[in-house]
Order: sequence, then structure tokens, then C-alpha cells
Amino acid sequence: MKKLTTSFLLIMIIASCSNNEKKQETVIIKTDSKELEEAQRAKLKAEREAAEAKRKADQAVLKAQNEAKKIKEDAERQAAEAKRLLAETVKKAQQEADRQAAEAKRLAAEEVQKAQEEADRQAAEAKRLAAEEVRKLQEAAEAEKKAEEAKKFTELMAAAEAKRLEGEGEYKDGKKDGVWMFYDKEGIKEKEVLFADGVDTLHTYFSSNGNKLKEGKMVDGKEEGSWTFYDENGVKERETEHKSGKEEGIYTIFHENGQMSIQGPYANKLRIGTWTWWHETGEKWKEGNYADDQQRHGTWTIWHKDGSLKEENIYDNGDFISKKEY
Repeated sequence: MKKLTTSFLLIMIIASCSNNEKKQETVIIKTDSKELEEAQRAKLKAEREAAEAKRKADQAVLKAQNEAKKIKEDAERQAAEAKRLLAETVKKAQQEADRQAAEAKRLAAEEVQKAQEEADRQAAEAKRLAAEEVRKLQEAAEAEKKAEEAKKFTELMAAAEAKRLEGEGEYKDGKKDGVWMFYDKEGIKEKEVLFADGVDTLHTYFSSNGNKLKEGKMVDGKEEGSWTFYDENGVKERETEHKSGKEEGIYTIFHENGQMSIQGPYANKLRIGTWTWWHETGEKWKEGNYADDQQRHGTWTIWHKDGSLKEENIYDNGDFISKKEY
């Protein structure tokens, strides 16, 4: 603003000089030549000064114009910078608002997801508890059903066991008579008992394949008297005498063809007295005596298969004494 005021003053000075110039020309006409020269010199001086003043005024105007242009450019630049800064500020504010909105949206989505997950978890837990209750009720009902079935089964089994223990057979005059059959828990025949007037006289036991295992008399639940034993194929293996469930008395072993193989007295699980051996064809093979402690004692005789004497061996309580061959 100061520069514009200076330019205006210069213009006023130039105008004033121009008016003075006209007045001087009038004076020169009325004066003499000296004065005319002086006037001419003054005019020239005034013209030079006016020209200088005009030049300076032009320079001042140009300078003022340049300064005004510069001020305008600075103002435009400042305005553009202010506009840029404002746009940048607005952009940053918008970006921050967008970021905050996005963050709020993310947090809201997380909360929604958490709420959904919690709802799903609670629903799943409720479903599990309901299923657990249903399962418990079903198990209770199943347990009650099984208990009832078990009770019925137990009663049936008890009745079957009582019947099994009772056996199957006929009664005569209210007493067991004839052959009675007894079965194991799998329904396989276990034994036959021959009754006479209610008294058991013979017990026959069978293997799972139906073959005889042993046969004899029972007294007070123990084997008594002569008992016959069979192998798994039902072939007679041995006959032994029993007393109160223990083998005691004559002990006989048979060949598979039914011929006697070995025979002698037996007590306390030991051989005692005279024992005899036979060939499968029935010929006597050897014979000898055992002392009480199952030691060979006395003369032990061996025969050929044709019945002729083969050798004699003499023992003394298990010690070999002599041998005689024939």
C-alpha cells in the first residue's frame, strides 16, 4: 500500500511541472533575449527534470506494478498453500474419521461375533445338557428294563438250575426210579444216575462230546466201591476201588482192545502188594511185589509172549539183588 502512495505522488509532480512549463513559455515571450535564454535553459532544465521525474515515475510505476504483481502472486501462493493445507487437513480429518469408523465397525463386528459365539456356546451347552438329560432318562429306563429282564432271567435261570439240579426222569410211588439225566448250564448231558426205589445205585458221567468219562456208586457225594474210567473216546481205561472218595483197593488198567494191561492193590496214591502186567493179546508179561513205600521187593518175574519164563529179578526194598535168565 505504501508503494502505491509513492507512485501517485510522482504522477502529481509530473503534472505540476507540465503546467509550470506552459506558464514559463508565456513569460519568455514578454521578456528579452537574455531572459529568453535563461528561460530556455530553465525550460530545458525543467524538461530534463520532468523527463527524469517521468522516468522515475515510470520506474516507480513499474516497480509498483511488479511489487503489486509479486504481492498478488504471494497472495495467490499463500492462498493456494492455505487451500492445500486446508485440503490436506480435511483429507487427514476424513482419513481419521474413516479410520475411527472402520475401527468402530471392527469393534462392533467383534462384539457381534463374540455375542454370536457366546450365544452359540450357550445354545450348544443347553443342547448338550438336554441331550445328557435325555441320555440319563434313557439309561435309567434301559437300566430299569435290564433290571426287569435280569430279574426275569434270574428267575428263569434259578428255575432252570433247580430243574437241572433236580434232573430229568420218572417217579415211582413218589420216588425217583430208573435212569435220571442231569445237564450242565449249557444244556449238555453231564451225568446219568440210576435210581431204585429212590436210592441212587449208579452214577455215570459224560464228557462234552457225549462219551462216558467214569461210572460208579456215590455215597454222601463221594466215590465209593468200584469205579470205571474211560478215555476221551469212551474206551475203558481203568477200574479202581474207592473208599470215601479216595482210590484204595484193586487198581486195573486196560489196553485199548479191552484186555487187562496192569492190575494190583493201591493205597494212599502208592502201589502196594503184588502187581501183574499183561500183553494186549492177554498173555501175562511180568509180575512183582511192592513194599509199602512203593519200592520193588522180592522176586519179579518176566515171561515171553508165548507164556514161557524169560527171567527173574530179585529186589530188596528197591535195591537190585540178582537176575536169572531162562
